[in-house]
Order: sequence, then structure tokens, then C-alpha cells
Amino acid sequence: MLTLTSAGGIATLAQWQAALDAVTYTDTAITPNNATRTISFTANDGVNTSNTATRTVTVADVDQTPIVTTTGGTTNYVGGTSATAVDGGVTVSDRDNTTQSTGTVSITTGFHSGDTLSFTNTSSLLFGNIVASYNAGTGVLTLSSSGATAQDAQWANAFDAVTFSAGVSATPGNRTVSFIVNDGIENSTAATKTVDVLGPPTVTTDSGSASFTAGDNVTSTPVTIDSGLTVTDGSSSTLASATIAITGNFHSGEDVLAFTNNGSTMGNIAGAYNATTGVLTLTSAGGIATLAQWQAALDAVTYTDTAITPNNATRTISFTANDGVNTSNTATRTVTVADVDQTPIVTTTGGTTNYTAGASATTVDGGVTVSDLDNTTQASGTVTIGSGFHSGDTLAFTNTSLTLFGNITASYNAGTGVLTLSSSGATATDAQWANAFDAVTFSAGTSATVGNRTISFVVNDGTENSAAATKTVDVLGPPTVTTDSGSAAFTAGDNVASTPVTIDSGLTVTDGSSSTLASATIAITGNFHSGQDVLAFTNDGSTMGNIAGAYNATTGVLTLTSSGASATLAQWQAALDAVTYTDTAITPNNATRTISFTTNDGVNTSNTATRTVTVADVDQTPIVTTTSGTTTYEAGASGTTVDGGVTVSDRDNATLASATVTIGSGFQSGDTLSFSNTNSTLFGNISASYNAGTGVLTLTSADALATDAQWANAFDAVTFSAGTSATVGNRTISFVVNDGIENSTAATKTVEVVGPPTVTTDSGSAAFTAGDNVTSTPVTIDSGLAVADPTSTTLSTATVAITGNFHSGEDVLSFTNDGATMGNIASSYNATTGVLTLTSSGSSATLAQWRAALDAILYTDTAITPTNTTRTISFTVNDGTASSALATRTVTVADTDQTPIVTTSSSTTSFTGNVNGTAVPVAIDSGIAVSDRDNTTLASATVSITDGYKSGEDLLAFKNDGATMGNISGSFNAATGVLTLTSSGNSATLAQWQAALAAVTYVDDSTNATGGTRTVAFTINDGTKNSVAATHMVAVNPGEAPAETLIVQVTDDMPPPPDTPTVADGAHSAPLIVLVELDNASEPGAIPTNVHTATFSGDAHQGNRGSVGETSVTAPIETPSESTHAPIDIPVVIDHRNALLGQPFALALQTAPTGRGDEGTGGLVTIAVRQADGRPLPAWVHYDPATGVLSGTAPADGPRELHMVVVLRDTSGHVTRRDVVLDFRGSRNVHAAGHHDVPHAARAAAKPSLADQFVRQRRAFHVAQASRTA
Repeated sequence: MLTLTSAGGIATLAQWQAALDAVTYTDTAITPNNATRTISFTANDGVNTSNTATRTVTVADVDQTPIVTTTGGTTNYVGGTSATAVDGGVTVSDRDNTTQSTGTVSITTGFHSGDTLSFTNTSSLLFGNIVASYNAGTGVLTLSSSGATAQDAQWANAFDAVTFSAGVSATPGNRTVSFIVNDGIENSTAATKTVDVLGPPTVTTDSGSASFTAGDNVTSTPVTIDSGLTVTDGSSSTLASATIAITGNFHSGEDVLAFTNNGSTMGNIAGAYNATTGVLTLTSAGGIATLAQWQAALDAVTYTDTAITPNNATRTISFTANDGVNTSNTATRTVTVADVDQTPIVTTTGGTTNYTAGASATTVDGGVTVSDLDNTTQASGTVTIGSGFHSGDTLAFTNTSLTLFGNITASYNAGTGVLTLSSSGATATDAQWANAFDAVTFSAGTSATVGNRTISFVVNDGTENSAAATKTVDVLGPPTVTTDSGSAAFTAGDNVASTPVTIDSGLTVTDGSSSTLASATIAITGNFHSGQDVLAFTNDGSTMGNIAGAYNATTGVLTLTSSGASATLAQWQAALDAVTYTDTAITPNNATRTISFTTNDGVNTSNTATRTVTVADVDQTPIVTTTSGTTTYEAGASGTTVDGGVTVSDRDNATLASATVTIGSGFQSGDTLSFSNTNSTLFGNISASYNAGTGVLTLTSADALATDAQWANAFDAVTFSAGTSATVGNRTISFVVNDGIENSTAATKTVEVVGPPTVTTDSGSAAFTAGDNVTSTPVTIDSGLAVADPTSTTLSTATVAITGNFHSGEDVLSFTNDGATMGNIASSYNATTGVLTLTSSGSSATLAQWRAALDAILYTDTAITPTNTTRTISFTVNDGTASSALATRTVTVADTDQTPIVTTSSSTTSFTGNVNGTAVPVAIDSGIAVSDRDNTTLASATVSITDGYKSGEDLLAFKNDGATMGNISGSFNAATGVLTLTSSGNSATLAQWQAALAAVTYVDDSTNATGGTRTVAFTINDGTKNSVAATHMVAVNPGEAPAETLIVQVTDDMPPPPDTPTVADGAHSAPLIVLVELDNASEPGAIPTNVHTATFSGDAHQGNRGSVGETSVTAPIETPSESTHAPIDIPVVIDHRNALLGQPFALALQTAPTGRGDEGTGGLVTIAVRQADGRPLPAWVHYDPATGVLSGTAPADGPRELHMVVVLRDTSGHVTRRDVVLDFRGSRNVHAAGHHDVPHAARAAAKPSLADQFVRQRRAFHVAQASRTA
């Protein structure tokens, strides 16, 4: 239903009728239903509805024509190749049929016999039941589907599979192939596709030849070989390569084929030429360049011949092309080659040669060149004055050298201005012609017309004239200088360098013969004053070219030059306009100066133009200068110099009349300026008066006689002072001087009135304690001291003084700069006054650096026993102007008792035990030293064996010599090994103590001393302190040392020992055997290196002369040659006695020689009795040396035997030894019958012979009985 409405019901009946008339019907179905349609119309006016009117529409169905479409375009086919699909994108559709009945594919235009269309059903799925048959005569391929069952898609597939083919000789060109399908009723409209049958590539050249002509003095222009060449390819729209070869009359080294891709019409074609073969190869990477691009490329191939005189034979050029499959025909074209005679060439250097009329002839051009590519010689030449020629102008050439000019001659035509040169036989070389042209000169008279001449050079090689090469000669007039009228005015400066005045800023310079000048001179030619007048020129760097000036102060001449005479007239005018005059004199001479200007262009000198300069003098104002900075003044201090560096000068007055020194800003009542003339040499006749109310000090010199220097000295001597209560702050001091006419400008100096520096010390005291045997440690006096200065950041000096209880020779104040916090502060100490002075060079040390320095001041007392009174230390500082008030701190001084000191020598004392029967005590340390810094006497000392002590062996002894050892005595404690020495009343001096300690001896008298080192410690005491122990080493060599030593005097009237045993039948007990001589003995214990003789002697009545205990010595005894150390084993006598345990016993021992009177032993005898192993006798045994009786009672549990040794030594060194054995096991008969209990001599069992002992002990000696006295 279609409903029509009118919004608001406003459409008219006419409008509604028109609308209803326009209503249409259609059927959108492809195959509509054919039943007639009834259409009903009703209308409504908004109230009432009309009747219903009807109309019918008949509906007719139409069969839909099938549609075939192709992809369009062209399919290329090369004749003779495999069949190609005509169109692989054909579509078939039919709106009312899904299958088709038949179809045709026809070659409708361009058909040629041999053209073939084909279809083969290879798949029922793809093609249904479609089959085909081809009519070769008509070019129609008919396809059909039995029962019209093949679907539209299968028909499309079948059309896609139709192929076209033709023979190898097929006519090239297009074929139009038409596709039609029929649905059983209707044929579709034909859809077409073009098949283009193609042939092989073909190159076609134009007829005729290209013409190549060699260049004349230029590189020959390549000629295009064939710009009309065409290339076709029936089978390809592109080519892969082409070759262009010179196949006829090729000349290697001359002929060149070339190709240049123009970048627009030639695709990617590139060329490579083989100069050896004459082949140019063109290629297209990927074979993508089109035929049109290849034709453009081949049309652009050129030929050239690089030879100056090429071979004239015609060249044959062959072209071939290849499309990647087929190669074209070879097409040729010829190129004719024409030689050209090379025109000779003349070149000049160009530019202009300047010539001043009337001057000597000038070379026209010294750089002409002549060349000819195909001739090495020339026949003739001309040099012609062309434009600008005037009568009198002359060209000339003279052949002065056959080498340079060959046979060239010249003649000049003065009427035409032509110089003709010729070489007979044309033998002059190109170089000689060039030399001849270089030598041509131009000249003209002094009245020659100024202006340019054009000179032309032409050479002829016998055939061709060169092109004319030209050079301009400019004929010039002389330079001219013009100055302005009037004068320049110079006025001297007042205390400044005078300002130079420009002499003539309007000067002009011209030169008819040159645009440049070489030099100029400006001279003071009137009233020149050497040493005052100065002419100057400064190049402004922009308008004055390279003009430079040099002034001769002696002659008053300023010379200006232009290097290379390159500065232009304009630059010279600017330079001359800038020349200045000045007078360097303070009072210049006032005469007017005349200044003369001249110029030179390198040939001619200009006229001399002059101008005057007036000179005016100016009176010079005197000048006062002060030094910079501020002068600091401390209130109440002596007057300080305001400024010691004032200078006074006056350029035109050597003396001055008066001056003022004024306190300006900051002036306070009480401020005073002073000057006193103390030296007429320094200050002249200057006097001064001060107005205390205004602060003005007025200085005058009667008759203005004081010199500038004296005024400067006077100003330097002006001082400022103020009272102690002066107001702190700055004062501005102004200095003014007057020369009788002019006052100087005021020069000022600031004086700062300040307060003094202050030093503050800590409360309390520093404490000093003397050192004990070391240098006392200095004490810091006050590490908390503070320093301040309200007016200065630096100080100049400081003093630190011992002002209370100073002790000269003891007290020392010191300071060491730490190099980091103390600036450049240095010190010096006066030991006589106790004052330490510190200074800072240049007063540069800061307050912080001074504080660090003063905090570091040390006190020490160098006395061993310092005076204990408290010292008062006073500090003051000075800032270069004023000193601070004293600040003090105290140092308490404490004495220290000095510990006494004992030192021993570094060597070791050697002791040998029990040599030859006894031991000799040794002084432990004869080099011992004793000192005490505060005592001259000592109270006591101990000598102790602190290490290695052997109780019962080691013995320390002291014996006062009665002379050097004062009242020192000693006692030895054998249990502790300590020898104690004392001085009653502590009266022994240090020297006596040193002698006593040096005399202390050590001995080990045991028969078998224990070897090793004994450490002996010495300690001394001053009544208060013990010294540190000093030790000395005693090296003990094993030997016999006494364990118990008794000393008796053996004399001739001494009664014989009781119970002295005798031997019946004239037998004797063993006599005393003494060692009386060592023959050339080596050092103790060393083996002699030669043979010695042992000699023994005894009583004449003995029956054993020459023997000891049956040991016979009848011949020398040889000893080994090597050296060894061993104790000496002296032959002994053994006394064997019997005793009972628990019973008393008394035995008489023979301990002296048997004889009396005539057998003295040498006096004093030392007798030692001990156990055989070196130990002391047991407490129950006693030996009485006076009687020679050994007595005692052995305990019941005592030993079986007691082995003892008796050793005797007399003052002559004779030694004897007797072994005694007490046997407590009962009576024993140890000797022959009838001699029971009688002492007798016997040998120890297995005792080696004496000779064996000598060899074994490696010692040779003489033995003799002690000598008798008459």
C-alpha cells in the first residue's frame, strides 16, 4: 500500500491529481509472476473518504540474456612459441539461468591462416561436460554442453582455458578474440580480448654516413652515429643488451664510442667501452629498459677521434640488440673522419701595462705564450697598436739571442703602428716566438697623448693566422698634490699628551699616469724643531690600502710607502689627509711650522704642496698624587705619616709656591696635622702652620724656591695624631699644591683612627715538671690565649717575656711555626732577657694565625735542678701601629730528683775455669761508668748475677784499694749471688764508685766449672732512687775453679804437718810436681804448631829422675799441626785413705814440698780443697790448712767414698794437685805389704802415659821440680 499525505492538509486538488497521476508500478523479481495486478485509489479531505477507483496492470516476463566479461587489455604471444591462454579472468553470469548451452570463441579481426584457438576438457569438476571443436578456416572455436548442464562457473573456467597459438612465421599484429555464450535462447553480447602476435628484435639504421671533424685547438666534438636508428621487437617490449662496434677501419688509441644516459628517456641502460676492441656494450640490469628507451639510447651513441690529427679512413659502426632470448640483425652505419689544421694560439697575460710618457721603453707583455697543436714552428707574426694609436707610439723588437729568438727578425711601420716579425723558412719554434713577443717594447714621447693603447699579437703557421691576443698599454701623466689654503692650529696639552692635529684633511692627489702611487714624503720644511716636532700617520685599515709610514725625528720627514705600489689614489688621498702634527715638548716653541707634501707613482714625482701649522703653548697645572689605601692610626699613638708616597710634579715649573693639607670629612676637634722642616736639603725652605679649628695645615715656600721633589718630601712628612679619646673613624686628608698660578687638583688619603689590639690569657697556671735524665718536656704556656684587634686583621709583632722570677741560663721560651695555621710568623729568643720576639714579615699574619702562634708558645727550664719559683709570663702584641696591654699567665716549676745512671761496656768478659789447678778471678767490667745529674755521691750499689748463676761455684768479690775507692765496702751473699757495696754516710764520690765497680771480680773455682754466660747486673742508689740496672756478660769457659779457697803462708820455719807419713827403705811419697815452663806456648788451649820438649825434675836422691809415676820421657813428643782447644790435664798424685762411717777421722795431707830451707815454693801458697766434682766439701768435713789435717765424722748413712782434690798455687805460678779418696767401706790394703795406712804415690788405674796425654791434649810444656834455695 502506498499512502500519500499532505502535512496540514494544504495540498490542492490539482496537486493531489498530479501526484496520483505520477504513481508507478514495477516488479523487482528477475522472473515476475505474470498475473494482472488491480490497483485501487481512495482519497480523504480530512472529513470524508472518497469512493475506491481501480485500474489493472498486466505483467510480462522476459528471458535474461547471459553476460560474458573479459579482463580487457592485450595478451602478448610470440609466434612459434607454446600456446598461451587468451584470458585467464573471463566471467559468465545469467540472472535467470545457472547453466548455459553453447559458446563460441572467435578470432574476429586480424585473423591469419595458422592462427589456432584450442580448448581441452581436463576436468569435469572444472568444466562440466563442455566439449569444443575449432574451424581453422574461420578461426571459430565452438563449445557445447550436452543438455545445457554445464554451470555458468564451468563455462567461465572453459573460457579461461582457451589458448591461442600460431606458427613461427605468423604475421605479427593484433588478433581480436570474442567470447559468446548462449543459454539456449539468447546469445550474450560478445566480450573481447586482444592477442598481440610478436616477432624477434630488429635494428634499422639510416642510410648515408655521420661526419666527424677534428676540433681546432679544442677537444673534438663527438658526433652522433645515427640519431634516426630504430629498434623493434615482435616478441618483447624490452631489451637486455646491445653492442655497438667499430668493425671497419678501427684505430685503437684514437677511436672512442660513448654513451651517456640522459636520466629521463633511457631507463636504466648503462654503457662500457673497450678501447682495445672498439666495442661499446650497453646493458639494462634486469632487462627492464623498453624498446623506446633502447632506441633513445642507441640514437645517442657517439663517435669521436681523440687524435689531434686523426686517421681519415671512414669507420664502419655495427649495431646489434638482444631481448634476452633473441639477438637482432646487425645494422651498420659509416662515419667519415675529417682532419683539421690546428690554428696557432697566442695568449697574453691580460690586464694593462702602465707607461709614463717620455720614460724608457717598457715591455708590453712579458708573459705571452705561443702554441700550435700540429706545428712546432711558426712562419710570421705581427704586433699591432690598434685602438688608441697615436703618432709617435713605437713598438720595437731586437733579436739578441739565437737561442731565445731563433732567426726571428722584425720591422716597424711607424705610420700604421704594425711591427712585423718573420722567421725565414719558418724555423723558429713556438717557444722562440713566445720569447720574441715577450721582448716587444712600447715607447712614446714626453708629449704623448695620455690614454690606452690596444696591442694585438698574431702568429701564422704558414697556413692559419692565430686569433689576435691583446694587451692594453696605458700612457700616463705625472702625479699632482693640492693642499688647502690657511693653517692648521696646534695647542699643547695640560698635563696630558698633546692632541695631534690633522695638517690638511682637504688635501687632494691626482695622477694622470697611474691609478696608484708608490710613496709620499711629508716634511717639516719651515721652523722644524728636532726632538719636539712629530709627524705621524696611522693606517685606518679600511680606506688606506697597504700604506705604511716611517718618521725620521732627526730630519722631520715622514715617509709613506705602499708595498708593491698597490695603494690607489683614493687610498693615498685618505692617507695624506690623515697625517698629523704634534709637539712633544711640555712648552713647545710657538713658531709656525711649514709642512711640505710630495708623492711618487714609482716613475714620476709630483709637485711639492705646502701647508702651515700654528703652535700654541699652555701653562701646566701642578699635580699631586697620593698612594691608594688607608693609613691606620691608633688613638693616642705618636703621630703617624699620613702618606709616605705622595708625589708632586709640574711639567713647566720646577718649584712651587704653597700648599695645603686639609682634614676634610670626619674632622674632629683634637685632630692634628703636623709638619716640621728638619732638613733643608729634603724640604727646602718650606714652613707650615696648622689651624686646629679648621683642620688645615698651610705650607709655604718664600719666593717659591722649594722644588717639586722637596714639596713631595714635605707632604710625605706630614703626620696625623689625635688624643687617646679621639673619635674612632675615617678622616679624609686632602693635599693641594700651587705653582703661583694654578692649584693642583686635590689628592686625598684616608686616615682611619682605630683602637689598640688586645690579648686575653686564661686564668690559672701552666705546670712545668723537670725531666728525669731526659731533656725536660716544654709546657704550653696558654693554649686558650685569645687576641683581637678592632682595627686590623693582621698583627706585626708580639713579645712573650718572663717578667716574674726569670732565671737566666735556665728559662727558655720557644715557638715553632707549624707551617699550616701560623702564616709567616717567625721568632727569636733572647736568653739573657727572657724575651721571645715574634714577627710577621710584611705584617701579613692574620689574627687567627697570631692566636695559633701565641697558643703554641712553650716554656721549659734547661736546668737539671730548676728553681721552683713560679714564673710570670707576659704577652703583648703590636699591629704595626700600637701595642696591646700586657696579659700575663703563670707557670709553676717543679723539680725532679735525677735517677743515677750506670752504664757498662758492650764487650763480653771471658773467664777460664781452673786452668793448671786453680782459677784466676777476672774484673767483670773495667769500663763501667757512673753518673748522677744532681748528686756527686752515692749511697750504695749491688752487683748481681741475674742470669746463669751457679750457687756454690760463682763468686763476686770486691777489695777496696784504699786509694781510689773512698770508704766503699762490700759483702757477697753466695746464696743469692748478690754483692752489696755501701758507703758510710753516702760520702763516696761518683768517681770512687766507678773505680769500685770497675774492680769487682768474678771467679768460678770449682774443678769442673759450668760453662756458659753469666749476666751480671749493676745497680747504684743515690739515697733516693735506684738506677736502672746495667748488665755485663761474663763468658765462662769450663775449667777448674776453686770451690773453697784458703790462703796460707808457707815458710821454711813452718813445722811439718803432724803425722806426716814416711816410707821405709828410703821410699818417699810422691814429691811435689810443679809446672815450671811452657816452651813457646800458643794461646791457652791452642795446639802449638811445632814440637816442644817436656822436662820434669825432682829430688836427686829419688830413683825416678826423669820420670813421673813411671811415665818416662826420653824423646821429643810430636804434636798435630792443627789447632784445638782443650783443658790441660796435669799428671796427679792419688792419696787413698780409709775411714769408717759414723766415726771421727783425722788425716794428715802433704800439701807442701818435702824439703825445707832449700826447697822453698816461692812464698805465698793458695790451697784449694774441694770435692773432685767441684762441689764444696760436705759440712761434716773440715780441712785445716795450717796443719794440713783433714778431719770430721761421716754420717752413718754417708757415702761409700769421698773423692777430694787438693790444689796448690804459689806466687811464681807453680801448680800442684793431689787427689785424695776417703774409703768408708772398711780397711783396704792398696799398697805393698808392710806399708799399711802409709800414704804413697800411685797411678790411677788405666791412667794414660804422659806422652799419650800430651798428644791427646795437644799441648807441650816443660815440667821441673821447684827450685831449691841455698
